[in-house]
Amino acid sequence: MKKKYSKYVLGTAQFGGPYGINLNKKLVKDIELKKIFTYSIKNKIKQLDTARNYGNCEKRLKYKSINNFDVI
Repeated sequence: MKKKYSKYVLGTAQFGGPYGINLNKKLVKDIELKKIFTYSIKNKIKQLDTARNYGNCEKRLKYKSINNFDVI
């Protein structure tokens, strides 16, 4: 059975450090991460894009409930 993917992927670069338009700002706070994950699940966003060079992003994701996501 072919796996069905959503149209959108949640990028996680800003969860691990300054990146893109938030280059000079602080990390996304844990309470905001929770809101983002809740919104994503509610709206059937099923993939997370992450990489080792996204600062401590992977470490932070380990402490979140990412069982509902495919990590790419």
